[in-house]
Amino acid sequence: MRFRRWQKPGDVTDVPRVEISNSPAANDRFLIDASYFAIKNITLAYALPKAWMSKLGIDGIKVFASADNVALFTHLNGMDPQYNFTGGTNYDYSPNKTYTIGLEVNF
Repeated sequence: MRFRRWQKPGDVTDVPRVEISNSPAANDRFLIDASYFAIKNITLAYALPKAWMSKLGIDGIKVFASADNVALFTHLNGMDPQYNFTGGTNYDYSPNKTYTIGLEVNF
């Protein structure tokens, strides 16, 4: 392994140079690809027509549904790369999905 290491400019090898002038050198050898695509929130709402509501003596009715942490697309199985800015991963699991439905009535 000693002879495969990087020694001078132009060397092609899979073993990086460990130090420069007796001080450790930063390199990307142990970084992982933590790219991802996340769908964080979807909210849908529908307000019933005012003509329908006036017959019932109500100012308005709105029905809504919301979903949080809908999807996370990444090659890291089960792990969440969203919360680490160093290029690595801290091996946190994805947050729970939350679904909410509701009805808002105005009198």
